[in-house]
Amino acid sequence: SGLKRLFLGYMTGPGPEPVHGIAPLGPLTSADQDLLGRVMACIEQLHHLWTVLRTPATAQKWHERLLHIMDTFFPQTGPLAEGVLAIRHSVMSLVDDMTASALDTELDCAALVHVLRSGLDDASSETGFLSAGLTFCGVRPMRAIPFRVICLAGLSSTAFPRQDAHLGFNLLTAAPRSGDRSQREDDRYLFLESLISVRDHLILTYPGLSAKDNSLSPPSVLVSELLDYLDARFTLDGQRPSQVVVTQHRLQAFHPDYFTAGSGLFSYCAYNCAGAQALVRQDHAHAVFMPESGPADACSDDICHVDMDDLIAFLGHPARYLLRTLHLRPESDDQDFIDEEPLEAPSGLDGYELRQRLLAAEVEHTTTPLETLLASWQVLPPGPAGQDVALGLCAEIRSLAGTVRDLCTGEPVLHDITVDLPGWQVRGRLTLHGEQMISYRAAKRKGADMLRVWVWQLMARASGMQAQAVHVGLDGAFLPPQPENPQALLADLLRLYARGQHSAVPLLPRTSFAYATQRYPSSTSDQALDKALLTWLGGHKVSPEREDAHLALVYRDQEPDWDDFKAVTEAVYGPVFNNNAQESA
Repeated sequence: SGLKRLFLGYMTGPGPEPVHGIAPLGPLTSADQDLLGRVMACIEQLHHLWTVLRTPATAQKWHERLLHIMDTFFPQTGPLAEGVLAIRHSVMSLVDDMTASALDTELDCAALVHVLRSGLDDASSETGFLSAGLTFCGVRPMRAIPFRVICLAGLSSTAFPRQDAHLGFNLLTAAPRSGDRSQREDDRYLFLESLISVRDHLILTYPGLSAKDNSLSPPSVLVSELLDYLDARFTLDGQRPSQVVVTQHRLQAFHPDYFTAGSGLFSYCAYNCAGAQALVRQDHAHAVFMPESGPADACSDDICHVDMDDLIAFLGHPARYLLRTLHLRPESDDQDFIDEEPLEAPSGLDGYELRQRLLAAEVEHTTTPLETLLASWQVLPPGPAGQDVALGLCAEIRSLAGTVRDLCTGEPVLHDITVDLPGWQVRGRLTLHGEQMISYRAAKRKGADMLRVWVWQLMARASGMQAQAVHVGLDGAFLPPQPENPQALLADLLRLYARGQHSAVPLLPRTSFAYATQRYPSSTSDQALDKALLTWLGGHKVSPEREDAHLALVYRDQEPDWDDFKAVTEAVYGPVFNNNAQESA
């Protein structure tokens, strides 16, 4: 379905209406078109491969097919070329053996995979053991060949020796006899065999520190027994051998001990050394993302020109606005691609975007029914489950769109306005439906929604317009109050905006909104802060806002100044809540 939408968008361009039940997807740039062509070529090759692999063939025919697969799907140059060449040689050797045996029987794909896998496993084992100066292998019996150096890795208490599994249906384990197979005893024998095989140096390693809390983790019981044996029979310079032969490493490779003389540990890694230096630096705890060293405002002229939309974007997320001004984009995992087709209704951000698109289409009086439009987007699961979701979703959107249309009492009229204040000039464009300025979202109301219509209200009143801003969401409509002194309130927001051009303003989107809803009308600031901290730190079914990519980059390992947070939040949200703001279900 996605390919159909992409190719239709390539042919017709994106459009609001579906074509033969399919919504075009686009627009596609020239680079996107080239990528789409390569994806389609790959899909055609895979389809051809699937058809070929389902047909049995002789050894010679499989030889031709496998070489074609190697040429088509595997890189012939680059870092993987050597491995691909080894696989090619193995394939040719296996097919030659089958041909030499005069096997004319046609083999299906499953039989060929079994033979090919066995051949590759044998080839890897033959070339892996004793093939070079350094051999990596598993611990196996009858490998008691003397070596100058032997290293046994991963000797944790739970991994080695292996525990014997006692299955309920295995009656032999209920009455064991001499000679019965025991994995635990086998591993003890292998450990002893390794000890007598080493000639110069024996290295035993195990994870001695927990990755969760840095607590000590015990080694294998065999390692403990070996150390106890050494302590009972030998001394080294008046010390127990276990105090001399055991080296305890640190959990992190950038620990300062690796770069400190006399610690007994060492490292040659330059970037780990830089990390250790940053760790021991005395002033790192007081590092600030951007010190408040800028001027009182962000303008060099006598008059600072501000766009209304920039002010709204700043109030909605000051940290994101600051990073965007600095051309910084924090890393985030939110855009990871999934490799499985979802079989449930879109949720989270995907679900919100779907509702918002449906709401915009219904408010704009699209000629296509919502059910048809939703089906053309092909984003819901197939079958009755998707139909039930579509019915409920369309009913919800129609109800919300009806509320929005009731408020839009006239045709939309654009008004370009300018508000002049001492030292400031704010420009913006307001859209009026009669005497209403309408904002709507297919979601519950957030702080950014309230602040958006609040700025609209201030701009309209400051320019002399008698208009009312309204925000409509799933939890009803919100009407900001009519301010008595809009110029002064707007100037307060502009001063905060100027501060946010050169420093981090502790106006946290979700946390500040939680504080304001608890603070007004009657809670104390401390009670409201306790409520807000639940949003900042997270809790049951509440994701911590401190993990927001923009806030994490700005504040890093520090906490915001909570006194400043309370002052800023009350200065921004206080006039919105304290002037008889109206809400309706």
